[in-house]
Amino acid sequence: MVKRVFLDMDPGIDDAAAIMMLSAFSELEIMGISTVSGNVEVEKTTVNAMKIVEALELNVEVFKGASRPLAKRARHAYIVHGKDGLGDTNLELHTKSLSNKYGPIAMIESAKKNKDLWLLATGPLTNVAIATILEPDFPKMLKGLVVMGGAFNLTKYGVGNMTRFAEFNIWFDPEAAKIVSTSFDNATFIGLDVTANPKVWISKKEIDNLKETKRSSILRSIVKKYIKSYGSFVPHDPIAAYYFINPESFQIEDHCIKVKTGRFRGMTTVDNYSENCKKSRIATDVDADMFKNAFLKSMEF
Repeated sequence: MVKRVFLDMDPGIDDAAAIMMLSAFSELEIMGISTVSGNVEVEKTTVNAMKIVEALELNVEVFKGASRPLAKRARHAYIVHGKDGLGDTNLELHTKSLSNKYGPIAMIESAKKNKDLWLLATGPLTNVAIATILEPDFPKMLKGLVVMGGAFNLTKYGVGNMTRFAEFNIWFDPEAAKIVSTSFDNATFIGLDVTANPKVWISKKEIDNLKETKRSSILRSIVKKYIKSYGSFVPHDPIAAYYFINPESFQIEDHCIKVKTGRFRGMTTVDNYSENCKKSRIATDVDADMFKNAFLKSMEF
């Protein structure tokens, strides 16, 4: 049975890699991509999503979403993803056109049409929060939500990468993350507790050894500067995407999530003592060999 997934993201090197990975599996169908301000401006994340869709000849619509966080100005991650968001590769876009539908509206409409729809959010949660505000039943309309975000201190890797306490996606728009974490009872968070573990990182040698394909060629080009700066490719978003391929390879704990919007802005903690809290599933580990094997094989497709 085909699993239908709507993507909400801010491409971004690892978001682009997640699109390439998911689209290589025939048992998954990408129903649309909405873009959000995050790693770079929404105009660039939108173009980047279109570039990857066009390069892979995917029949997927791209929808431009929120251009800023709900309550503060945007601060982008150029130092990691480059000015263009794809490692300063400036990949060309030729013919792919942008849908005129607003991202949060597109995800609501897709959920109404597809009763078994999953949502994967690998950027700030602004679009998901807006969709929830516009359609309060939106969380119930989805089969489930998978979020790449958070640093929950459930493992030694669960500490912040923007501040000592906050992971980038949550830190970028904690007001949106707070809305999402208190609205969904079918959410799974895959954050730095898993993705910051070096055992899941992809080495330059592993990428260099890939068979030459369109996906591997794009991957090599967009991670070149990243690996030069950081030594390895940290596949945050592909790990979250891998949940749709093999959820059994993840270790999961159920907790209520608290997102801080004041002091320690963007910090995510577990809080199981609040009344009527909505518990989320939080990943604490993944089978690194299985993930890396699936990711690398998908790049050779």
